[in-house]
Amino acid sequence: AHVPITRVDTASEALAASMGEKARVDLTYMSELTGMSEETLKTELEGVIFLNVGGAESQDKAYVTADEYLSDNIREKLTLHWFLYCFLPMKTVCDSPHRAL
Repeated sequence: AHVPITRVDTASEALAASMGEKARVDLTYMSELTGMSEETLKTELEGVIFLNVGGAESQDKAYVTADEYLSDNIREKLTLHWFLYCFLPMKTVCDSPHRAL
């Protein structure tokens, strides 16, 4: 029988649990498992998860693993992130993965 994970100690363990249980990066779930804030999780997982802003016609934003982020059209993502970096207030793009690229 499946036993759900209810507590982990690290951000990396929380990410593994999230991928196993939810099949996606679920920061709310990961926060519940660790007791860490979502901001702390993002910081701890910098370079492992990335903010994946949907295409220019989309308003979708979600964190994804590096593998998923790099599997899509990277040129389109770089263009979009450059636009965000140049034209939005810095607070808005602080979570942008353009720094890691």
